[in-house]
Amino acid sequence: MRVKPVFKGALIILVLLLSAECFAQDEESSQPRVHDGYMARFMLGAGYQKFTCEDYLSGKDMVFTGFSGDIVLQLGNTVWSNLILFGEISACFMPDAGVKLGGGSYATDKAWVNTIGIGAGATYYFMPVNIYASASMGIVKSTMEIDNNTSSGKYGLGLSMSFGKEWWASDNWGVGVAIVGRFTTMKRKSNDNEMSGLYGGLSVTATYN
Repeated sequence: MRVKPVFKGALIILVLLLSAECFAQDEESSQPRVHDGYMARFMLGAGYQKFTCEDYLSGKDMVFTGFSGDIVLQLGNTVWSNLILFGEISACFMPDAGVKLGGGSYATDKAWVNTIGIGAGATYYFMPVNIYASASMGIVKSTMEIDNNTSSGKYGLGLSMSFGKEWWASDNWGVGVAIVGRFTTMKRKSNDNEMSGLYGGLSVTATYN
């Protein structure tokens, strides 16, 4: 899966800006087992995804469904007690999709969908139970393939929400689980038809804060 230059550039800028701001802080000001200062979170998950390409062939919608993997990296900083703003990069991939055309089965030897994104969001921790709610919005791009015929979308909109519980593994590290939901929408590059995706799954999380 190729990452377009705009994503590469945005990622580099995101990492540099967040690193410069966060690491400039005095580390001694960060209190143990309190959500303050710099935040880095890694999420690795799996779930179910439905991806629809409208009017794919003869007015019929092409629908991809199946198991999907989900990877997210968030970098941010605490702006208020337990409130964190962050930038994120994400990838959601359905490696072996089932396919339907116009509601009926569509025979294929190989079908997959990949979606990458970059965005920004906020997390709020409910303490002392260490449960959090998180939401983000950003730019996404999907690519799909059926029997070596590849189609891609234009840059579109991605929305994400997660609800998680973490347990302190050390003074600054927390590990946990989260319920994750995603929605994406964009235009198909070749003909401007609508493409959209829905994902729901569970992730394991590791957060430094």
